[in-house]
Amino acid sequence: PTADAALAAVANLVSNRRARARFVELGGIALLQAPLRSEHEGIYKNAGWVIASLAVDTDISGDFTLDGGIPLLLQYARSADLGHQEEAAWGLANLSSQSELTATLMRANVVPLLVT
Repeated sequence: PTADAALAAVANLVSNRRARARFVELGGIALLQAPLRSEHEGIYKNAGWVIASLAVDTDISGDFTLDGGIPLLLQYARSADLGHQEEAAWGLANLSSQSELTATLMRANVVPLLVT
């Protein structure tokens, strides 16, 4: 499907640090909500990869959090696929290393998800 190819292109684009920042500035995180509910594996996987990639960039973590990235990352972490869970866990690990996000992550109840 076209959406799958488009998300694959976005996934490639956000490999670039400046492109990640621009994606977030343009409201890209909100655009990932529907693809992360998709039953099409390619769409879901690419959207999840994008959200996990954004989470590991400390330069945009504040905007990532404010724009609703944490709930989307948690949604991806709840996937039945272990690979998806691992990608999300690395994103959460990166966010948890930033002391200014500790309270936000605790309020989002990430600990039970990570230890079960």
